[in-house]
Amino acid sequence: MIQKSYLEYLQKYYPQYLEHYYNRKISLNYVVNEFSTSTENDYKEYILQKDKICKNFLKQYIYNCTADSQLALFNKIEIETINQCNNTCSFCPVNVQKDKRVHQQMTMELFKRIILQLVSLNYQGTINLFSNNEPLLDSLLLERLKFTRKSLPNAYIFIYSNGLLMTPEKLMELLPYVDFIHINNYNTEPVLLPGHLKLQQILIVNHVPKEKVEIHLRNINECLSSRAGNSPNRDSVAELTSPCILPFSQIVIRPNGQVSFCCNDAYGTYTMGDVSHETLLNIWYGKHYNKSRELMLKGRSFQLPCKNCDMLFMPLAYESNQTEVKNFD
Repeated sequence: MIQKSYLEYLQKYYPQYLEHYYNRKISLNYVVNEFSTSTENDYKEYILQKDKICKNFLKQYIYNCTADSQLALFNKIEIETINQCNNTCSFCPVNVQKDKRVHQQMTMELFKRIILQLVSLNYQGTINLFSNNEPLLDSLLLERLKFTRKSLPNAYIFIYSNGLLMTPEKLMELLPYVDFIHINNYNTEPVLLPGHLKLQQILIVNHVPKEKVEIHLRNINECLSSRAGNSPNRDSVAELTSPCILPFSQIVIRPNGQVSFCCNDAYGTYTMGDVSHETLLNIWYGKHYNKSRELMLKGRSFQLPCKNCDMLFMPLAYESNQTEVKNFD
């Protein structure tokens, strides 16, 4: 879901990188092979190279977001409806063996309040019913998806799952209410787990459009970003020069209604607001977010979560948003 203009940027200035990007994303019978045995040093070398490539584009993207002292509304919202996971990925700070969070599940009342606010904003960005969790652990997931799809027909609804609880029947039940389901097949070798193989078979039998579902082969012990210093299998941080777009594009809501700093704030250490008694607009254009943006424009080293983070995001493709724009103070 990389922004089209970024792909055009790569095509113009870094065509060899674009070829690498497409080679990694080739889907064969719904399966994308992203299995990696990279070390921490491998990741740092890769991300520093990407940092050089992306820096100018990301600076321009953020400039466009704030041009004429105007800031667009977020184009990506993550709603963590339950704060639990059921896998043991060694790179994740909230895997089932590491998670210190007290179990919480978002009420339908609060969930509907959030969705109805998005309706009032004519929101057409991306809605992710997950963040640092496994969405299928939420017993209300299907009900939430139905309500979201009916309320926001022009939004892009996205689920990211490890697939351990995904049966073929459940997959087909969810598909009418989402635009895309990303399933990670976490394993110690690049082969489908038995349950994921059944998912692939039901997709093939039912001729599900390939743009609706992807099953990604992933290494359960791979080394990825530092996740703001929270990743258990990282010891140091690559110092990036590119700004992070998340303070300008993403909002993350925890099950109790509190808004996290970003998706890398896995334990909710930093709270930007609370949708239980504040509106999304007031939070997004409030003092905490504005301070974060002000510091990000200076560089990642000026605030703690970002200083310890070497994750590099790209703008979303699905950002044709007709929502309200407020002053950026």
